[in-house]
Amino acid sequence: MKQPRLKDLISQLPLKLKAARVVEGFIAGIHSSPFRGFSAEFEQHRSYQPGDDLRYFDWKVWARTEKRVIRQYSEETNLKCTFVVDCSASMNWPGDPASKWEYAKVLTASLVHLLIRQRDATGLILVSDTVQDFRQPKSFSWYENDLFTLLETTQPARETRFDAGLALAAQTQQSRGLVILVSDFLQPVGDLLPALRLLSSGRQDILAVQVLDPREQILPELQDVLLQDLESGIKMETHFQQVKPDYQRAFTAWQLELKALFADTGIQFLRVSTDEPVAVALMEILNQRRRK
Repeated sequence: MKQPRLKDLISQLPLKLKAARVVEGFIAGIHSSPFRGFSAEFEQHRSYQPGDDLRYFDWKVWARTEKRVIRQYSEETNLKCTFVVDCSASMNWPGDPASKWEYAKVLTASLVHLLIRQRDATGLILVSDTVQDFRQPKSFSWYENDLFTLLETTQPARETRFDAGLALAAQTQQSRGLVILVSDFLQPVGDLLPALRLLSSGRQDILAVQVLDPREQILPELQDVLLQDLESGIKMETHFQQVKPDYQRAFTAWQLELKALFADTGIQFLRVSTDEPVAVALMEILNQRRRK
C-alpha cells in the first residue's frame, strides 16, 4: 500500500484531517495496540464499547449471561500519555516537503488521534525556551480538537530549552504512563541530563523522537555558504569544502552522545527524517512500542 506523504496532504486542510489521513486505514489493520495501560488488580466490569481491546473482554461473563463487559483494573484502566513537543525556532527549519515543525505537528496529531480514539488520556506540553502551553491528559473525544487547535495555532519561536518541558512532565504525570518527546534536541546534551533523570526516575515509560531535516544529517553539495542560527540570528560566511568534514564529525559525535544519554536514562530513542512519509515514522514508533 502506498503510504501518504506529507507533501500529498493539502496544506489548507485542518490538522485533524491530516492526522486522520495518516492514521485511518493504515492503522485499522493493527488489532493489538502497542499503547497499553498498566493494569494490575481487577476492580470492576463496565459495558463493552465497540473498539475496546478484546484482551480485556470477559468471555466467562458473556458465556454465562450473554452480557458484554470489559474487565477494569484498579491501578490503571487506560494509558495516560503526555506529549512534550519542541516549538523553538530551530524547528522552523524550512524543508521539502515540510519544515521540522510541520512534520512534528502532523506526527504528534496522528498519535493523539490514535490514542484518543482508543479512549486513552492524552495531554500536551509545548516548549521553547520555556513552557508555552500545557494541557493535562484527558480521554474525552472533544479534547482532541483542543489539542489540534493548540498545535495549529502555535508558531515556533525563541531558543531551545527543552529541559523546561521535561521538568513539567515529571511534575504533572505522577501515575505511571507514557511520555513521548518530540524535538530536534538542538540543545547541549548535558543541559538535558538533570531533567531526563528526574523524568525517568518516576514510573514513566519514555520515548524520544528526534525530528531532523536530511540536510542537517548530510550537508548538501554547496559552494560559498551564509549560515544563520534560527534562534540567535548569528550569521557566518563559510565555504562548503572547509566545513563539511568538521560538520560531519560533530554531527556523528552529537548523535552518539545523545543516544548514550537516552540509553543511560532508560529512554527509547528514534530518529526520523522529514523526507520520509509521516505514516512510516508512525509505524516505526508503533514497532518501538511493541519491542518495549
